[in-house]
Amino acid sequence: MIKKNIVILVVLILTMAVLGGICLYYYNQGFLQNSENKDEADKEIVISESSIKALENADLDIQYKTIEGVDPSFLTLDVYPVKDIKNAPVVVFVHGGGWTSGDKAKVYQGPESFLDFFQRNKTVFVAINYRLLFSDKAPGAIYADQETDIASAVKWVHDNISLYGGDPENISLFGYSAGAQMVSLVGTDEAYLKAEGLSLNNIKKVIAFDVDAYDIPRAIVEGVDYNYPYAEGELTKFFSFDLETQKAASSINHLFSSKKYPEFLVVYSGAIISKKGKTTWQELSKRQAELFVEAILRVGGKASLYGDLNMTHTELGLNFGIMDFGPTIEVQKFLYNK
Repeated sequence: MIKKNIVILVVLILTMAVLGGICLYYYNQGFLQNSENKDEADKEIVISESSIKALENADLDIQYKTIEGVDPSFLTLDVYPVKDIKNAPVVVFVHGGGWTSGDKAKVYQGPESFLDFFQRNKTVFVAINYRLLFSDKAPGAIYADQETDIASAVKWVHDNISLYGGDPENISLFGYSAGAQMVSLVGTDEAYLKAEGLSLNNIKKVIAFDVDAYDIPRAIVEGVDYNYPYAEGELTKFFSFDLETQKAASSINHLFSSKKYPEFLVVYSGAIISKKGKTTWQELSKRQAELFVEAILRVGGKASLYGDLNMTHTELGLNFGIMDFGPTIEVQKFLYNK
């Protein structure tokens, strides 16, 4: 009897050790960390069966380039292929985190995640990391370095994605939060792609999920008017007080009728819920999204707008992939015409 109890105890200890190791792995990957709301970190983390299978087949932490003095993990990407399919569409995902935090590993978070959505739609999904601002792991990094990294990742994808069943001529960009500012700039200011021997013709579509930084100087001035008084402090921190720098970082300033651009889908939210449960609404993201879409259409480009002022920024990220969620439906139509 004593021996039996000892065996049971040993099994329990080993089981707890294994579970602890799994949790530690996902924490280190950024999965159990939430860059937007610390309260969310206390909630139960769910990984769907589809995401688990995709992770088993994924090629993780591929180094797309190296830079002396920069933490190599900032310059890596993950590829999630689709089984038994060739020339599949490709989506390159750029995470958010206020230009200073976040990680590519978060794409499989939730019961229906970004990863689930693209696996379901037979799309080769690539999630990338990039240099984070104000990090001692990327000393001296500025906003333009992030766009430079994205262009380098796109170059790697263009040159290698056929090995994973992807079509190098059907690459789209998808950015959430700060990532939306980045993909919008890469999708309009061709200089970043040209530095890698590519052009805007190498990007088919761009999805920009919820940011107030398409016209940065205007966002700084209008923040108070649209109930988001934090805009000036936030945007000058990341893009400086220099007007020319702000303009250069604004995708709206790189639109010309003489050029052809990828097709854009621009999505915004508006609700802000305080820790005490009080809801307020800001319309700066809506204002910026409308201005950007109007500017694209004005130069002969293609763009569509979707938004919900009653949706929070966090809900947009956490609920994407759920089949009856508005933004999921819009992306489905935009990318796949269904």
